[in-house]
Order: sequence, then structure tokens, then C-alpha cells
Amino acid sequence: MTHHFRSTTGSGPSRRSVLLGLAALPVALTACSSPDESAVQAVPPSAEFPVTVRHSFGATVIKSAPQRIATIGASSADVCLSLEVVPVGMPGSNATPWFVVELAELSSPMPMLYPDEVDLSIPQIKNLEPDLILAVNSDLTQAQYDELSEIAPVVAGPGAPLNTDWRTSVMMVAQALGQSREGAELEEETTEYMADSVSDYPDLPGTTFLFVGLSTALGADFEVYGEESNPVRILEDFGLVAGPLISTPEAQALLVADGMGPVTFQWPRDRGAALDTDIVIASIERAQREELDELNLLAEAPAEARGSVAYATRDVYTAALETGSPLGIRWLGRNFIPELAKAAYYAEN
Repeated sequence: MTHHFRSTTGSGPSRRSVLLGLAALPVALTACSSPDESAVQAVPPSAEFPVTVRHSFGATVIKSAPQRIATIGASSADVCLSLEVVPVGMPGSNATPWFVVELAELSSPMPMLYPDEVDLSIPQIKNLEPDLILAVNSDLTQAQYDELSEIAPVVAGPGAPLNTDWRTSVMMVAQALGQSREGAELEEETTEYMADSVSDYPDLPGTTFLFVGLSTALGADFEVYGEESNPVRILEDFGLVAGPLISTPEAQALLVADGMGPVTFQWPRDRGAALDTDIVIASIERAQREELDELNLLAEAPAEARGSVAYATRDVYTAALETGSPLGIRWLGRNFIPELAKAAYYAEN
């Protein structure tokens, strides 16, 4: 199976707000009505059923090939599309630049877009009459899972909300679609792509980094992403190396265990000098970029002195990293990896 991947050009708030913020992008406003039923692409006849998918709320049996799939949270819709299956509905924040470009390649209309908040989306999901609901990278609760299970079989995530790594997302969605073999091929293709995307940048592999959420709010600490967060996992898959700070006992003592996304820790703003790494990847709100430059929040950090700060705007780059999907990864490879390579070059020269 050949997977469609086409080119496109191109912390403060919680991880959930990063994903919700994508709903405000112009691309997400272009389609809010139900898709043309004749154009929705369902699971191919070659898929193998029945299948059983295990997740945090137990196990879901899918007896036959689903024809109408609704998704919740991040990554499920992306993985479906990578496997050439178009959902009938998905959260508005899933209408990302990388999703829209891939959707155009399949000549399919936009799925129905409903609110990111699960409780608000349930009535609309019910109206779509899905025969499968995928929520492998979501913050689904037990109560919501039970309610949705009355509509259709539900595949929830494996553990921590909004923090499913991209390989697990691929495996679980592919399994639910009866396409485990195609899922393994997709994982292999994505891994090869990540290696190829850094092959022209000799300064990048091995470069140390910290992924840091910044806010202009008075006294706001740095939100440093930990080892078990999707941004750190994906950047390491691209060949970068997480800075030693995140594994120190001091940092571990500051971990935020809110159960609502990737592991982060709040690092005091007045201790910026401890952010000792080749690159500081600053996750920021696009509108705050100029203000952050003026505040020079990273002035004491050695990396700033070497000019090796890369900015990841939350509405696109950070969202792609946190979504954790092959489509988002390829979009990052085309658009963000060159920016990181530039920062790595400045760090070395």
C-alpha cells in the first residue's frame, strides 16, 4: 500500500488549549457541514475482521469493517487519512494544514467538524450514526466512554490523556480498521522519512534541545516538556537529543502531574541560565512573538547567547508535535526541521 503524503508550505496554555486553538485557523472554517456521503472513503474490503483492540477502558471488539468513523481528540483522524480512510466527523481542531492537503489528494470533502469538547460533540456524533468511534489520543473520561459506547464501539487511548505516542496511535487505529499490516508499513515509511529529512543537515543530529513553553504573563515560569511528551519523543526520533536537565532529580521534583497531557515541569523564570542546551525550542503564541523578543526571557540562558533559539508557534508547530501523527511529522519535516537545522548551525558556529 502506498500512503499519500504531499508537501505543503508553510508554554503557558495547556496542551488541550494548543489543540483547541487550531480550530481558529482559517482552514478549519471552510467546512462545517456534513460531508457528501458518496465521497466518504471507508475501510477497504481487504481489511481483516473481527478485531479486538485493548485500551485504557478495557477492550473493544469490532466485528466487521466500519463504514462511518467518527474521531475524538488528536491524531485519530490523521492516522485514518494516512491509511486512506476519511472519517465522517472529527473535532474542528483536526482540520490542520497537513490534514487539509492530504484530504485534497484523496479528492474528498471535509468531514463534519464538531466541538473539541467531548460533552459538546456527543449529540453531533450521535447524529452522524457512526459504526466506530476512535479516540486514541484524547482526554476521554470513563463516563464519556460509556455514553459514546451506546452509539458505537469506541477505541480509547492506552493511558495518559492527550499523550499517546505516534507509533501507538498508528498501531491502534490501523488495528481498529483491520489494517495492521498497512499500519506497520506506515510506521516504517514515517521512520524512514524522519531519517531522510535530516540527512541534508549534518549539524542537526545529536544536537541537544529543550522544548519550553513561554508566556509573557508576569512571573510565569518556563513550562519545560519532559521525556514522556510527544514533542520530545518526536524531536528525538528526528535525531535530536533531549537536554540533560529534564532527567535531573531537581527537574523531576517539579513535574506537573495533572493527568491532562504530556509530562512537563515548571522551571523558575529567574533560573534561565540552567537551560543549558544547544537549542531552546520556544513554544509561543504567534501574537506574543514580538513581545517575547522584547522581554528577552531567555537572556541568561547560554543558548540565547549563541543565538540558538528556535520558535515553535503553538497554532501550528507545537500542535503538530503534540498531535503525534505521521501527517504532522511529515509536515514538520518539510517546514520546521529546516528552522531547527539553522538554530543548530548557529549553536555550533
